[in-house]
Amino acid sequence: MKYLISISAILTLILSGCRNVPKSVQENSPTATAFAENLQESTPTETNIGEGVSTNSIEIVGGSEKSLREFIKQWLVPIYPSDSSQDMTVYIGSLPKDMPYDLPKPDDARIIGSITGGGIDYALIFDTSLSSRSIHEFYAQNLTDKGWHEAPTNRGQGGFISQANLYSEYCHANGDAFLSVQTPSVSDEKTSIRLNLEISPNPYNCSASAVSSGYPSEKLIPQLEAPSGTMIQSGGSSSSDRDAEVTASLQSTLSAIELIEFYNPQLLALGWKMQDNGNGEGAAWSHWTFTDDQKTNWLGSLIVLKASTNSDRLFALLRIEEEK
Repeated sequence: MKYLISISAILTLILSGCRNVPKSVQENSPTATAFAENLQESTPTETNIGEGVSTNSIEIVGGSEKSLREFIKQWLVPIYPSDSSQDMTVYIGSLPKDMPYDLPKPDDARIIGSITGGGIDYALIFDTSLSSRSIHEFYAQNLTDKGWHEAPTNRGQGGFISQANLYSEYCHANGDAFLSVQTPSVSDEKTSIRLNLEISPNPYNCSASAVSSGYPSEKLIPQLEAPSGTMIQSGGSSSSDRDAEVTASLQSTLSAIELIEFYNPQLLALGWKMQDNGNGEGAAWSHWTFTDDQKTNWLGSLIVLKASTNSDRLFALLRIEEEK
């Protein structure tokens, strides 16, 4: 999966720049000459990969259509060869013609490119003006009518996450296909949609038994999405049969009060009931109750603490425990 994510990241940039260049165009054609001249301009191409994700830019300097195609081929060669005998194909600005499923996409989604073969069934890259959260809401609403349902492995993976880390997973029918949706930010105006479709996936991905193990407490920990501009530096978790907690180190220009006011509505939307809240000395907190499907009552505490007055570092803790 890490290899596939790396591929998708670099191809998002590469394919964006050459999506309208057909494969049949030769290096000495007028189109290729103009393409090469554009790449060799003194001002490099810069791509901001999203507010709150990175302050670095990515420069693409020099090259021609031929060298770019050679770079793509070299980059896609796996470090650890897979057992697949299928040749890999990269589609610039288009989808494979043999797509086995009609996957929905937002109205303004623009196809950047796609990959098949070499151990990858189907990897599709789009971009859109929608936010990461809106994209996941779109797929949650529109995949159901096409025979998809939320994957069991989607559950029990809570904690503090940044907007760039949002993901969702779906199974088709009885597990004959598996779809993951990732939505990293491309810029302040654009979000990437990366769909990875597996045909005849590992049964684990769509099996309820995949999440039957583990403590009930940790499955109640929700995903808490950070506001734009806030980065998750690190995190941890622990659990037992009667309690669970997650922690995160954050970098943000927001105060502890502003952050907790962003997190509180997310807990409310998931059925948690706020009992009280407060703030002081650079910290903010809220206390919660929740009743699960087995009618077990749980207590929750959410705390956000600023490292120091002038620091942009904060610490966040969400802890739940069974009510005695």
